[in-house]
Amino acid sequence: MSQAPSSAETAVNQPIQKLAVSYQRVSTKIQTTEGRSGIDRQEQALQQWLAKNPDYLLDERFQDLGLSGAGKHKTGAFGRFLELGTAGRWPHGTCLVVESFSRFSREPLEDALLTLIQLWNLGLSISFCDWGGEVLTSLKSSGGTPYQIIGAHAQARLEYEAKRDRSLGASAYMRRKIKEGEKPFRERTSKRAAYPFWLDFNEATKTFSFNDKSEWVKDAFDMAEEMGAQTVSAQLQKRGLTQINDPDKPISRTTITNLLRNRAVLGERQTSHIEDNGKTKRLDELLVGVYPPLITIDQFERVTMAAQSRLLRTGPSNTKKVRNLFQGRIFCSCCSGRVGHNCSSHPSAEGDTNDYIYLLCTNNSKAKSVCTASKIRYKEDVLLARLQDFR
Repeated sequence: MSQAPSSAETAVNQPIQKLAVSYQRVSTKIQTTEGRSGIDRQEQALQQWLAKNPDYLLDERFQDLGLSGAGKHKTGAFGRFLELGTAGRWPHGTCLVVESFSRFSREPLEDALLTLIQLWNLGLSISFCDWGGEVLTSLKSSGGTPYQIIGAHAQARLEYEAKRDRSLGASAYMRRKIKEGEKPFRERTSKRAAYPFWLDFNEATKTFSFNDKSEWVKDAFDMAEEMGAQTVSAQLQKRGLTQINDPDKPISRTTITNLLRNRAVLGERQTSHIEDNGKTKRLDELLVGVYPPLITIDQFERVTMAAQSRLLRTGPSNTKKVRNLFQGRIFCSCCSGRVGHNCSSHPSAEGDTNDYIYLLCTNNSKAKSVCTASKIRYKEDVLLARLQDFR
């Protein structure tokens, strides 16, 4: 009579389920909107791969939406994946599942191979769904793997370079036409257009007109003569204003900061082009008189000077709430900027919470390129004792 296996024996005989991590990428955010199937196709490929590989369990997803595979993805989710892998987040043998090599990388061949080798050196594997789902642990995983990788890379790189060249050609064409006195623009068909969001363009008459967003842009500049970008964004949020391309998010300080520096409000156009590494670089060339000016040059300069004054302010603080004895009267020995403070709380060994005050140059907290001074602990009793003993 055969004896049923014990639960321990059953556990030993069962294969240990391995982990899979999904990586998905599209180059532009518009590819994620309705009617765009890029992410859907990648998700379907992932599900089919999981069905063919039941010994793998999906552990985590990483998505880069709107990042080029020519290197920008390493600043996004893919970069975080590599950081977590380096930190030992996943066990040996965990497989990165990608729809195709072009989703994985469009970098130059040497960089793409170095990324693969980095992944393998971490003890991870990779599988490309469109190659039949084979799990690759090195270039020797199968006889044709090196040739597949080189061929796939060549195709991905050619596609990227063709797209870049089209973009460069379109940008150069637009610059040339504008210099010739033409207006080679199209009417706005979506939220994105080749001109500022506060303008609309009529192709029939070749003229620009201000839309309803121009009113709050002018208000933002009016407020910025007296207020910082954070306060301006807070005031606009009270009106219910949202991000230009994301109505689910309130308008941010960064958006206002960039707006207040945008010389398009003066009618000027800043030109740019895409470099070999996929990054967009602004050119020094400014084309004037392209758009109708929204504000005067005098107001633009006043706002710019006000922003610089707030960044490098050396006078006393306007706040009436006293937080330390020397508030508004301490200045940085590094850059002569005003010294402010920040508070932090730390639990003590007895379980209580202790509050600490640190003094920090306000220029350092806003821009470390302006001041590199470190924060120091504020101990009021020590300072008072030194003042009392001062002769």
